[in-house]
Amino acid sequence: MGFASMGAKVLKNIFTEGVEETTQALGKSVPSSTVKPQRFETKLLEQAARQSEGSREILVEMPIRDFLKVAEKVAPDNPGRADSRKITKELVEKGTPFNTLPSLTFTNLGGGAAKATGHEGRHRAIALLEAGEETMPVVLTSSGGKGGSIRWLKQNDPDSSDYIDVLPDRLKSEDTDDIVPMPDIAKNIREEVGLQTLPTLPSLVQRPN
Repeated sequence: MGFASMGAKVLKNIFTEGVEETTQALGKSVPSSTVKPQRFETKLLEQAARQSEGSREILVEMPIRDFLKVAEKVAPDNPGRADSRKITKELVEKGTPFNTLPSLTFTNLGGGAAKATGHEGRHRAIALLEAGEETMPVVLTSSGGKGGSIRWLKQNDPDSSDYIDVLPDRLKSEDTDDIVPMPDIAKNIREEVGLQTLPTLPSLVQRPN
């Protein structure tokens, strides 16, 4: 089984594991009020986790505040975005899962640094943060740069032409001086692949009642 399909299988198992144990430990059914809404569609997360070996995309769990720091800033009173902000907030309040994932594109500057060059998902990030969420799934895409474009699952073979000597561990903002740590899954991809398991994202998925 390849790394990509293995990761998708592990991620799928997360959706159901632990529910029975939690119920038994409490000695009663888990009240629905204690179960947080599922924020993103299950199939969407599965698909995003199932990347080919040569993919430059990787699904990561990212602190929402970090995402907002590195994404290009948008004036909060921009009237052209008012409807989108309102709709997004209503979806979060209703507990409706999103059918697209936030994303960040970056260029690898070399020397352990990267710079965000594009994003999608600021409204979702703000709405989720206001609802009490601390992290969210983000599709992180390497788009080249001085340090080289990163094919994530090929970073454990120094003899590979796709091997990057120094992977970025920090990410600069699109339009400010802010710098945040690279998401753990991306930063530690060599360790993850070395263990022959793709990163799992337990906190991205809401387990069912």
